[in-house]
Amino acid sequence: MTAVKKTWETDPNVRQLVADLSQDANSHPNYSWVNETLIRKGKVVVGHDPTLQKQLIELYHNSAVGGHSGATVTSKKLGQVFYWKKLQKIVRHHASIHPVEDPPTTDGGNNNAPRVRMKDIQGMPGTKGGLALRLSQFIFAVAALSVMASTSDFASVTAFTCLVVAASLQCLWSLCLAIVDIYALLVMRSLQNYRIVISFAVGDGIASTFTFAAACASAGITVLIDNDLNSCDNNHCLQFETATAMAFISCFSALTSFLLNFWSLASR
Repeated sequence: MTAVKKTWETDPNVRQLVADLSQDANSHPNYSWVNETLIRKGKVVVGHDPTLQKQLIELYHNSAVGGHSGATVTSKKLGQVFYWKKLQKIVRHHASIHPVEDPPTTDGGNNNAPRVRMKDIQGMPGTKGGLALRLSQFIFAVAALSVMASTSDFASVTAFTCLVVAASLQCLWSLCLAIVDIYALLVMRSLQNYRIVISFAVGDGIASTFTFAAACASAGITVLIDNDLNSCDNNHCLQFETATAMAFISCFSALTSFLLNFWSLASR
């Protein structure tokens, strides 16, 4: 409490507020000066002191005292006792950079046993494995798109056109999520939020299904041209086969991401 009272002296706005209330208790309706304590609607006012505010947030967010709370619960608990401007925004920012860690177990025989959580599994969003999957999806989708688009007559076949569209969609989706994974790794933020995971799962499911369907259609046309019609001399069979193979690899990589996200949702 001593540290909180010091902020009333160092923060000029709060110092003026205390001076006004000392002279006239009704000068600020929402505030009161009781027993040398500055109160706002039943909460102790904390002046502008980022260091002290961070310590209070960590007390309620990270430590066992606060129950290892998330951002929403931390804001609620902290807001019941203290008040300062933009409290909720500061708590959310702190929680995004410092995700909650699980408290140590108290079982005598299992204290040293590592606990495997979904967010620790490589391949999940926000992990290096997840980033590797996104980059592989993007690279193979770009390869399929580039090879197929390099042919002059792909637009004359509906299946090949669908492959180009599907590969473009896969490129855009995987690149966006790769950027999200890079950001999460840089700031050490967990992406194991229910809404985030379900969005990733739905997007991966749609993208992988569309790419798989287009690749299957392209494979069928390629087999028709090569084996049934024997017309490879007049067509770009090698490019068609290469683009189709790249699309399949990108699709299976996206399917892996989908299954991991789906597993995460099912295990909650």
